[in-house]
Order: sequence, then structure tokens, then C-alpha cells
Amino acid sequence: MEQVNSILNAAASLLLHPLRDLNPWAGMAAISLVEAALMLLLFKVFSNQRALRRAKNRMMGRLLEMVLFQDVVVTLGSLGRLLAADAAYLARMIPPMAAAALPVSLLLVQVSAWFGARPLRAGETAVVAARLRPDLPVMEQTLAVRASGGLIVETDSVRAPALNEVGWRIRCSGEEPAWVEVLVNGVASRKLVAAGAGLVPISDLRPRPGLWSEIGHPVEKRLPPEGPLVGLEIRHPRREFPVGGMRLHWLSAHIGLVLLLGAALMKPFRVVL
Repeated sequence: MEQVNSILNAAASLLLHPLRDLNPWAGMAAISLVEAALMLLLFKVFSNQRALRRAKNRMMGRLLEMVLFQDVVVTLGSLGRLLAADAAYLARMIPPMAAAALPVSLLLVQVSAWFGARPLRAGETAVVAARLRPDLPVMEQTLAVRASGGLIVETDSVRAPALNEVGWRIRCSGEEPAWVEVLVNGVASRKLVAAGAGLVPISDLRPRPGLWSEIGHPVEKRLPPEGPLVGLEIRHPRREFPVGGMRLHWLSAHIGLVLLLGAALMKPFRVVL
């Protein structure tokens, strides 16, 4: 999975890095276009387009039958035929949807990494939270934190025995990418911190090795499995996408663009949905 993440990270960086200084909508539009095109291509390859067109036309015909004929008995019969046509249409949709599920999910994780959060700006604060292994009670360990230039550690450690976690508050004072290191009994674990402006991939959590952690957090390498921590987290500010008087969550903006661009590409790609 690590090799897959490396390939996807490189591909996303190749696409989005040239757009890093533009409005985030530009990068979102670019990656949404790629996802829309990928979904349509997979749909075209893994679906029987002729059978799907027939099933769709049959479904629309049954719907018109219900609208045109107002007799109760006829309407009930038409409803049954409409449900059967719907089932046949949905059955034709299952193979392409199954084929698209994995690649689209991996691409969605990349979208989340690039657009789910934004870098810290000068003056903003964040919390460094480190969760220790169950066999290392947080109240009995020697704990410390250190940060690179551009970050200031503002508080002493705050320990939460119920969660076996320790936390510190940091403040951003610069515009360059930075890092923090949490030391448990002298063993250091580093976490990257995004700071400044521009579009960069961001990982809030650096977890231990595991399939789901590698799928969901592709930006940074896993924590060492033999290390003292099971998770090291820094929550960056959430990124929002302004449109009109609203501020959209990244997922809403992405889904909206994928639907619009997908609809625009259906005719050039000669795909029936």
C-alpha cells in the first residue's frame, strides 16, 4: 500500500503543485475533472452500454405509462412494471460502480489530503496530541516536545490518563513548513506541520502501520511499530470554499464539481448512465 500511496502522492502533486498559488477552486476543479473523466471511462469499460440504454429507455417508458394512463388498475400494473424496470436498470449499474469504487475512493483520499485542511497562518494556534501505547501509562513517562523554527510551544504538557494522551498548544509564527517532535523517555517521533499560504497536502494524523491507516492517511510515513506512540495528531484549520454567500465544505464542493463536469463530459465520452 505504501507504494500505491507514493504513486498517488506523486500524481496528485504533479497535477496540483503548479496550481498551489491560485485560488483553491482552481485545484479543486482540476482534480474533480480527473475524477469525473476516470469515473466515466470506468463506467464505459465495465458496463454494457447498449443494454443499459435499453434498460433506461424501458424504465422511462414505464414512467410515461403511469403518467398517461390514469385508470387505477392500469396504474397499479404500470407501477409494478416500473419497479421491475428500475431493478433491471440498477442491476446493470452494479458492475461499473463496483469497478470504480476502489480507484475513486483512493482519489477521494487524495482530495481530502489536499483540500480538507489549510496550513496554519501566523498567529494561529493548534494542539499537538500524542497517544501512547497501552503499556506506557501517560502519567508515568518522561514527556517533552520540541518544535522547528516558525512554531512556538505555548503550554506545558497536559496529560489525559483516560485516553493515555498528552497534548501541548503550539502557535505558528512563520510562513514556512515546520515540524514538532514528541519525546517519550527520550524517543522522538516527528510530525509535519503545514504553515503559510498556498495549496499543500496535509495530514492531521500520523498513525501506526495498518491497512486502513495507510489508506486513510497517505501523506506521511507511518509511526514505527516498535515506537512509544500509536498516534500523533495536529489538527489544521478546515478549508472552506466560498460560493455566493455560502462557504462549502470541501466534500460538497468536490461532489458538486464532479457531477457538473461528469454531465458535461458524458456526450464527448459517449457514455450512457
